[in-house]
Amino acid sequence: MNSVDERHSYSTSRRRLGICYVGAIVTLAAAALSSGVVVRAFGATDPTFIHWFRNILLCTAAFEVVSLPFDFAGFQIERSFGKTAQRAVPYLVMWCEAAFKHGMLFLSSVFFFTFAAKCCGLAGVVLSSLFVSLFFIWKQAEIARFLSNVQFEEPSQEMRGTYVQNRNGTVSLVMARSHDRGFTGGVVGLPLRESLVIPVNWLTEFSQQELWAEITRRNAAVESGSRTRGIVGAVIFVVFGVSLAATVTERFYGLELESSAGIVTNSLLFTLWSFVGLLLLPFLNQRGVIEADRLAIAKGVGRELLSQTINRIDAEMENETSRSNSVQFVFHPIPTPGRRLSALDGEVTTGAWHIARYSIWLSLVGLGLLGRAVHCNAGRPDLWCMLPAD
Repeated sequence: MNSVDERHSYSTSRRRLGICYVGAIVTLAAAALSSGVVVRAFGATDPTFIHWFRNILLCTAAFEVVSLPFDFAGFQIERSFGKTAQRAVPYLVMWCEAAFKHGMLFLSSVFFFTFAAKCCGLAGVVLSSLFVSLFFIWKQAEIARFLSNVQFEEPSQEMRGTYVQNRNGTVSLVMARSHDRGFTGGVVGLPLRESLVIPVNWLTEFSQQELWAEITRRNAAVESGSRTRGIVGAVIFVVFGVSLAATVTERFYGLELESSAGIVTNSLLFTLWSFVGLLLLPFLNQRGVIEADRLAIAKGVGRELLSQTINRIDAEMENETSRSNSVQFVFHPIPTPGRRLSALDGEVTTGAWHIARYSIWLSLVGLGLLGRAVHCNAGRPDLWCMLPAD
């Protein structure tokens, strides 16, 4: 098999897995909402806290049971294409630990949701979703460390000296160690308090010029406000989705938000809302990618160096040189390197950097179930919190 076929096969395999994974969860959610099975199984109200907690635990466990075969298929794809040397048993041990921690994070979101609903009803739920979203953005690095094996550390003095001129004193550099070659770092933290995350392995696999280009590019996305627009857009999308799901739960299904049936119904409704986001938000995300590319050029990154850098990063992510317009529009927040380079001479765009993947990460705030199902991070716990960045 030649290299072009291998690239196409890898990207196609992951895309098909994402379609099946997302499709299965969305189909189950729609079927449960339309059939009334939630109320029949759990009842409209909970006589005791034990009854409520048991129902929430059952749903969380059911989600993990549904997710396991898809996540394991994602691991098999990585192994088949030489992206990992890890064997099945160690992977399953790692997955169990990560899934347990992810379940704890989900339950924490449930408790915040329930407390807010009991205290202030719908208004409390909406305000709570806003504050938890901002907390998740603020503590993204710490949550990534909690969920998986990603470790963060300060860069060496030599690296600080090498790249200080590209940071303009505004964005600090942080190094990250991950066993997943698809981990690309990104930008973490609230606006004005950002840290730029670079994988440790890039220090040896990238040339100094390539690192300079990518650090310059991501720093430009922060300084231009594109990254802030991405965060604000993702938070608005999530908070609006929470308010919409909660309103439908109360008024259409007639359930109390703090009841187990109400929480599960809200979770399923928000999952459908997240699916809408998977279809609509990549457009703004793509514009943010192209905007960052142009800003890098304006800051002195040559076209050849930019092409070399984004192709190197893409080789560890999608590894796909071409896509149809429909596939690009629906499934991929990050355009192919060829599309990105061609867009440099096109119409000037203003986008929202990383909005689609921030919204996927933040979907946990609304008790959404698609955060681990998208093709880029299915079966890859190191990427559940920090999805691949361009």
